[in-house]
Amino acid sequence: MKLLKHAWRREDGMALIWFSITIVFLLGTAGFAVDLGWMYLNASRTQRAADAAAMAGVVHLPGFPSSADSDARDSARSNGYDICDPGNTGCVDALTATPIGESQLDVELSTTIPSFFLAVLGFDSFDISRDATAEYVKPVPMGSPNRCFGQDPTGTYCTPEPGGFWAAVSAPYTKKENGDPYSTRCLEPTGNAANCSSTNSEYARGGSYNGYYYAVEVSPGVSNLQVRLYDAGFYDRNINVETGDSTFQPGNNDPWANTRFRLMAVDSTPHDPTDNPVVAGCDYTLTPGQWEGALRNKWATMCTIGGAVTPGIWVLHVQTEGVGAGSNSYSVAAVSGSGPQPRVYGINDMSIWNNQLGGSTDLHLVEVDPIHAGSKLELQFFDPGDAQADSWMSVRDPYGNVPTCGWESRDYNGTIVESGNGACSWQTTDTSLPDKRRFNNQWITATIEIADTYTCNGSDCFWKMNMNLSDPNERTVWRARVIGNPVRLVP
Repeated sequence: MKLLKHAWRREDGMALIWFSITIVFLLGTAGFAVDLGWMYLNASRTQRAADAAAMAGVVHLPGFPSSADSDARDSARSNGYDICDPGNTGCVDALTATPIGESQLDVELSTTIPSFFLAVLGFDSFDISRDATAEYVKPVPMGSPNRCFGQDPTGTYCTPEPGGFWAAVSAPYTKKENGDPYSTRCLEPTGNAANCSSTNSEYARGGSYNGYYYAVEVSPGVSNLQVRLYDAGFYDRNINVETGDSTFQPGNNDPWANTRFRLMAVDSTPHDPTDNPVVAGCDYTLTPGQWEGALRNKWATMCTIGGAVTPGIWVLHVQTEGVGAGSNSYSVAAVSGSGPQPRVYGINDMSIWNNQLGGSTDLHLVEVDPIHAGSKLELQFFDPGDAQADSWMSVRDPYGNVPTCGWESRDYNGTIVESGNGACSWQTTDTSLPDKRRFNNQWITATIEIADTYTCNGSDCFWKMNMNLSDPNERTVWRARVIGNPVRLVP
């Protein structure tokens, strides 16, 4: 019995030892789990803050890197991080914002967090660093792959394109059905071209802004920028001659409106051209016939930006003012004194006139970069294909293929007239109609699914509009947008 009692005592001591070891192990494991969860929570929080900082700052590139850095820091602070401005010290956390190219911003955010239970093992804190890169997708370029928007009959800046178009803007009291839904006040003007018998609800985009905007996109390293205009003023002539400036209804003896050109400086909101500041000395209003000898069928310098030019999207705004009926056609070019040549293209939409269409002609529609693979492309065409005999128009991708799309046409009241799915191609004439014009005074809206595997044809990312019209004259407005958020995170 004595030996048995001693054995039980020995086993009681071992159990206590094992129990103590187990408790220590379980507490250590629990402590490690708590600290590991704490680290994971803060790592996720830091990553989200880095993502937000990159997206907040990237919108200022390429022209304002200091603003990109400042907004990235402000975003991190708003998410609870103690970030100092450059040159200051004493902050707990650190942020570095680095531009990558012209449209990407890389942000690295670092912080230190205290530990809980692992402090007893000497791990008082943990360092966490997370990285994020954001990209600002600029407006999709319309109408031009180079430094000219519109034709260059002289070949001075761009090779003349057979069947190319002119930039155009209509006077306020022109019929809307003549092809310009945004610059014309009237569905129908009165007899004196200074009033409307019925108004156009789309005039000035319903009160948003009037006229049309063109991007003059400048890369880093450019100096001495010139913006030039071809045949800038309104010089009345036959619609089939030269640029075809001509008064339309109600009468050829009615006055015509002034044309105003304003160059606006680059700013940090490329998707909103309306808020850019006007460049001093770059605001011109031409009355009808003004400076005809100096401007008709000639290039003239509208504005010069001397010295180093801030990179980004400078904006040319064109609109008409006053009374009258008709359409003014012109071209725009941008030239750099040194560094890469700028690009010129339509922003959001483009108002064009063509008086040389013949046979099958491909016109530049919209540039779609592979960055938009998997997105949706929305195209809109106003009053297209004004012709009196069989005529067609079809969208072509960079490889010349006609994509599949869903589409609908709406009249000036917004009522759906037609709709369909299939090849993105339309016959624009209908012999059953009195004037044979199938889409007269209507918008066609087409939605195209961009494949996940979409690529450009070499360096050519432009989608085209193939026009096959019996009548060489076409006045129309086209719109394009890629549906989606312009700011996104990239790997």
